[in-house]
Amino acid sequence: MERKGKLNKREYNFIISVGVALGLRQLAMLLIMPIISIYAKGLSGSTPALVGIAVGIFGLTQSMFQIPYGMASERGRRKHFVLIGLSLLIIGLVIACLAKNIYTLILGRALQGSGGIQAVAYAWIGDSIEKEKRNFAMSIAGIIVGTSAVLGFLVGPLLNQVLSVPMIFLLCSVLVGVTCLYILIFIKDRNNIDLNTVEYDTKDRINNLKNIGKDKSMMAINFMAFFMNYIMISIFFIIPLKIEVFLGVSGLWKVFVPATVIGIMTMEIMVRYSEKGHLKSMMMTAFIACFTSVLMLHFNEEIILFISMIIFMMGYMFLSTLLPSTITKMSGKDSMGIATGVFNTLQFLGTFVGGAMTGLLWGINETYAILFAIIASFIAIIIVYRMEPN
Repeated sequence: MERKGKLNKREYNFIISVGVALGLRQLAMLLIMPIISIYAKGLSGSTPALVGIAVGIFGLTQSMFQIPYGMASERGRRKHFVLIGLSLLIIGLVIACLAKNIYTLILGRALQGSGGIQAVAYAWIGDSIEKEKRNFAMSIAGIIVGTSAVLGFLVGPLLNQVLSVPMIFLLCSVLVGVTCLYILIFIKDRNNIDLNTVEYDTKDRINNLKNIGKDKSMMAINFMAFFMNYIMISIFFIIPLKIEVFLGVSGLWKVFVPATVIGIMTMEIMVRYSEKGHLKSMMMTAFIACFTSVLMLHFNEEIILFISMIIFMMGYMFLSTLLPSTITKMSGKDSMGIATGVFNTLQFLGTFVGGAMTGLLWGINETYAILFAIIASFIAIIIVYRMEPN
């Protein structure tokens, strides 16, 4: 007899499959993040501005398509839209693999982002898992996605020791393709959506959206996510270009791997401390770390750039973990979907704006690119300072 509140074998299989799909998508985006600015720089037709667009364009398309996917899936099957999103990701990865010029790479990266299935996938879990099991199910998927993000930062520079960037794109496309086939063949869609309630739900979502816009604390978290990703993309654009001078492309792992490991270790400490009622102070500490890291980019010394990367990862790992969970805790059950949609949209817009602005300014004057990242960090600090203590 199945115990109440405990996931059965079918449910575990379903959650892990959807979680792996989300995780591989995250992995495909982040594996090449530490090395893409150097790779894109070497493509035909590249300029600093176009390299910046190639780095961040997936954030723009991801922010554009995530909410439409979620809304469209409510009139049909979640599974169909997950498969459509994964298929677009595969096509984008293959195009990026075959790219011989910067424009083709931008097209591939844009298609990768257009397969933004996070909202649909989590809604699919919500549809398919009973209410009392839902939080546990969501946490399993979240752990898989979070682990994939960490692996992306860790494994990408190491994998580049044995595989070229195009081959990494191709490897990711194969892994996502296998997952796509598994979901297509073995995972059944459970459509528990009452289409008669869609009109009401749409009106309800509009009201929830208005309420979120009026909530100063929630909007503060949303704008923190924007600036967090702006700073992240700036760091991953600038540091590889500077470190390459000292270590070469093959030596990038010597910076990114230790920085990620230290970031994970300090994240655990900061999370525990924030859960004891010190969330605001920990957020402030994290953004001050980002601010300090960006300030250090003015120097062209290997050891200073190494320390800059460590300091940044200490702040970023904490923020990338706590901001999403904070927004879900602040939102009510009925508004959680739209709240996370707004959060993710602003976060991904930060990715695009960070890449485009940093690349454009880098081509004019390197100091301008660093200065704008400093300003972004400072604005984030001001937002945290003005936020209510709880």
